[in-house]
Parts: sequence; C-alpha cells; structure tokens
Amino acid sequence: MRVSLQVKEYIGNILGSYFVTNKIVDIFTASNIPTDKSLSAKWRIAVDAFNKIADEEAFFYILNAFCHPLNFENNEKRLAFINELKTALAYEDIAVQINNRDVLFIKRKTDNESYVHYTKPEKQKTSIDYIVEAINFFKNEYNKVKISGLTYEYCIGEAYATHNDVEYSSDYQGNLEAIKHLMEAGVIRKYEMGAIYNDNGTWETVKCKIDENKLMQKEAPQATVEAEALAQKIIHEHTHKFENSIQEKELPIQKVEIISGKIEVDGLKDGFNKMVGNHKATLYKFPYKLPAGTKWENITIKFENDENIFIQVKTLKHNANFKEMGFIGRGNNPNPSEAWVFLRVLSMAKIAGEITINDSDAKDKYKKQKELLAEQLQGYFSIDYDPFYPYRSSTEKSGNSYKIKITLIPPPAKNMKEEGKDNVSELKEYLDKEMPQIYEE
Repeated sequence: MRVSLQVKEYIGNILGSYFVTNKIVDIFTASNIPTDKSLSAKWRIAVDAFNKIADEEAFFYILNAFCHPLNFENNEKRLAFINELKTALAYEDIAVQINNRDVLFIKRKTDNESYVHYTKPEKQKTSIDYIVEAINFFKNEYNKVKISGLTYEYCIGEAYATHNDVEYSSDYQGNLEAIKHLMEAGVIRKYEMGAIYNDNGTWETVKCKIDENKLMQKEAPQATVEAEALAQKIIHEHTHKFENSIQEKELPIQKVEIISGKIEVDGLKDGFNKMVGNHKATLYKFPYKLPAGTKWENITIKFENDENIFIQVKTLKHNANFKEMGFIGRGNNPNPSEAWVFLRVLSMAKIAGEITINDSDAKDKYKKQKELLAEQLQGYFSIDYDPFYPYRSSTEKSGNSYKIKITLIPPPAKNMKEEGKDNVSELKEYLDKEMPQIYEE
C-alpha cells in the first residue's frame, strides 16, 4: 500500500505541530531511519525521513510509534493528534482505529476492509551495501555463461507515476550510485538507462557492459610465513637506517641468511634498494602537486628571515623553513646546511639570484655549494632539470656567473653591503662566517 508524497507532507506538518525536533529525530532513529537536522524545519525533517523508508509497512510502524501514549502530556492531546492523522490518511482511503496503546490502520476497499500490517524498518543500507549487491549480481550472471562482452540488465528500483511527477522506490538512488562507483573503478565499462514494463509496474534498469577481468579478479597469493618474516626483517633494518641517515649516521644492515630452504620474493630486493637510495628525495617534498608544465621561472622564494621562507608557485603558496625542505646541517641540533646558506646568499646578491666570481679557487668551492643546492631543489619541487643557468655567458645572462632561475627575494632589513666592498668580497666574508668549512684547505 503506497502513501503519496502529498499525504506524507501533510503528516509531516502534523508531526511538526505536535513534537519538538529532537523527539521527531529520536523516534525515527529508534526505528533505524536516519534524519537530517540541517533541514531545520520539523516537517521537512519528517518528510525527508519518510522518503528514506524502504517499504510502506515500515511507514505505518513509524506512525504507530508517534501515537504511543507516552509521547503526550495527556490522552486528550493524543486523541487530537490521532484524529488529525485520520484526516490525512482518509485521502488514501485508510482508516485509523485506536487499540489500547497502539493504533490500527485499515485499508478500505469497495466490498471489504483489510488491516495494514506493519513491521519495524530494517537498518538502512550503506553505499557499500549497494555496491556489494551489484557486484554479486554481475558475478552470478557472468558465472552462468562465462562469456565476455555480454550486456547485463540490472534493476535499480521501481518507478511510480504521480499526478505531477515520477517517484522512485527507496533503493533507486543507492543502486544508481553503486553503478556509478563501479564505473569509476573500471568494473563497469559503460552503461545506459532502461526500463521494464509489466503488470506489476515500471522498473528502472541499467544495461551494463562489464570488465570481466576486474569483476572476477582473484586475491593476490599470500606470501609464505618465511617470506613475510624476511620482508619484515628488511623493513625493520631499513627503518633504522632511514632514521639514522637523517642525521647522516650510517647504521649497517645486517646480512640476512636463511638456514633451511630458499626464499625468493620477486622484486623485493630491487624495491628496497630503490627506497634506501631515494629516501631523502622522497622525504622532503613541496606539499602541493605542481601544475603541468611548471618551470623554475614560475617559482618565487622570499626569505622571511635566515631560516624561514615563503614560496609561491603560480597560484600555490606555502610557508616553509630549512628543516622542512631538507637543508639540514650536521650535529645533534643542526643549523641550516651549506646549500641553504648559499641560497640565502644568492637572494642577497647585488643582482638577486646571480653571483659573479673571478677567483678560480673560490669558483670551485662555490660550485660544490651550487650542485648541492640544485640537487636539493630538484628533489623538493620534483622538477628534473637544473635550476641554474649555464655558468658561462649565454642569451639569458652576460658573463660567467652562478645564476638561479628561481626569483629570489632577500630577507627584510638584511644588507650585506658596506662601503668599499664589491660583490665577491662581501660574499666571501659572509660565506666565511656562515660556512667556514668550504674555505678549509
């Protein structure tokens, strides 16, 4: 027995006039029907919950729950509420009869009457429940013939024609969303909407082409106990090496020997070798994915002070420091590394981002810092070419110099210039103070 949307709205208004929001929510929740308090209006909350009920028997179970005597201050108020329900349900030719604490709902027919049986609603299905049902349907249908390329028709719900619109059964939306999720996952290649018409009504369907390989994929074979133990030992040892290497302390990996039998895990050795070799590169990363085609010229770095910077890459913005970017020196409480100091010096040069060096000995020492800086920046921003222009004169710059492609802005109120000192002199003095080790002979 169906109740029209108009009558449900009528009843929703009745509930709103007799009960507070929390009471309406509590009764629906106790009956396994979810509610949405964000809808604010009590009648809207009730109608929304009514539309989530899977069958009409459960609808009358909810009405009976609202009619319980303990929900009212006195019997007069309860009778007034039930009388209003009678008025609403009369539009569906349903009578309401009081039977002690419960009420009975009677469907009137031309020649006789029948009681409406109602049961407590079952717990609402989740999106995963709908997906599992769809997968099981396709698996069962495929296993009947085991022929690839067939089209399978899956029923997603019943459609009801009303005076002004078409309504669907409560499972319709859940089943349709499941089909969309399976298509996103690649299990369904394509689908189109369809319908089945018969004496029992109209049923909405989807006609689906499936990927049989993804649908019927088998679970990956389980590793043996010995293989799992070996993998865990390697992971454990690699973790120690990884943690210690952050402070550039090497912890030797102990040799693993299998006394009896031979264990081979395909790709495990190469995979862990790659992890060990590249752990520093993967540890320090710019937190956003760079837009396709991003160049070094699209990056701006502004020094807020000696240790903190502001980064902008096109529309992406991020505040960072030398530790976050991996520019960590030696020691238990490390200061910024030589490469970080070199980056900061570049920002404070007369021509920001460019240093000209005439001293051949000094040039070789700065070359080391430039290479360390380039490697660290490439790993952090995941850009696989040199962030510096070629050292020798080119179309991008005149003369031999170290010039970075990134736009650098120096820290505020930081001025290395003193009267009578040229660019190289002040650079030497600053680097000598900040990185004395690079001048050690």
